[in-house]
Amino acid sequence: MGGAASSTDNFEPVFREKDDGKRTTEVHQFRAHGNTTIQAVYTNEMSTVESILDMYLEWLKEERYRFVGLDLEYNFRKEKLRCEDNIYPLRKFLKNKDVTFVGVDIRTDHKLLYKQWLYIPPGKHLDLQDMLKILGYGNRAGMASMATMASELIHPKYAGMKEKFVTDYDKFEGHNYWEWKPLSDMNLEYASIDGYVTYELACIVTIVNQGLHPQRPLIPSWDNNERKRRRGHDN
Repeated sequence: MGGAASSTDNFEPVFREKDDGKRTTEVHQFRAHGNTTIQAVYTNEMSTVESILDMYLEWLKEERYRFVGLDLEYNFRKEKLRCEDNIYPLRKFLKNKDVTFVGVDIRTDHKLLYKQWLYIPPGKHLDLQDMLKILGYGNRAGMASMATMASELIHPKYAGMKEKFVTDYDKFEGHNYWEWKPLSDMNLEYASIDGYVTYELACIVTIVNQGLHPQRPLIPSWDNNERKRRRGHDN
């Protein structure tokens, strides 16, 4: 049985159990834009989290800037982040001084991480709105949103990406369903693209700001296989 299709601020859907109670690891693939695809691992198994983070660290050794896109999503009531499992591997990863985490309008994210004893070293959690001053309508007065930056610097497809992510109570998807498990395909795709775009923007902005590699195209267009071959190209 589904809920009403309309959305109100005071309505919380309760037509399905919020958690299926299963230990789950799923691998999904989404198309970001053009030929660029993203492989996403959806899991609540700490052994999987640890192996994936170890894999990231190996990849990052070959990256010049070692950026990782980081974003938090909140439950229906916008309550604080909840960590119910032993998340030592994630805590260790966030404290790694060789990694730089990037996001958009990170002030609230940073506070919520801190409340859960998830610490990122000073100077290792950067805000794209500070790195690139593009005027627009974003979370800060006069600053562009991630969608605006992504549509200008990566691909026009990303314009209005947040406006297209609409809660649907019949399908159990959208912003009101981040704490539900399993997540809908739409939520998984949105989160995956969000992380990819954040990473890509950080690389582009850094290249432009530092004036590096003038012969390299401004807008990367490689897919995942090409990215693997290109790792270490800048070293």
